[in-house]
Amino acid sequence: MVRAIALLKFERIEPLAKWFAQRLAEICVQNAEALAADIVVPVPPHRDREKERGYNQAELLSKPLAKLLRLPHQGVLLVRKRPRPAKLVLTLRERWPRCVALSK
Repeated sequence: MVRAIALLKFERIEPLAKWFAQRLAEICVQNAEALAADIVVPVPPHRDREKERGYNQAELLSKPLAKLLRLPHQGVLLVRKRPRPAKLVLTLRERWPRCVALSK
């Protein structure tokens, strides 16, 4: 699974985006009450990171997800203003501060 995520994120393997969208749609349908939504909005990378990669991996996933869920897709509602350090250089606590704090 980790390898598949990395391929989607760094290699633009678009069939993986559709596969992940199908899995997410299944979860949304199974948990419809808890995960009810009116719109699908991808959380974009910073513009420098998107230029570096040449694409927005969040949008690759969110577009087919919106289609499967029959929801509107709005890829321009969120803008990342500050770049984030690469996840590879962050500790678990730096990547997920709230989750680490909740697990204690």
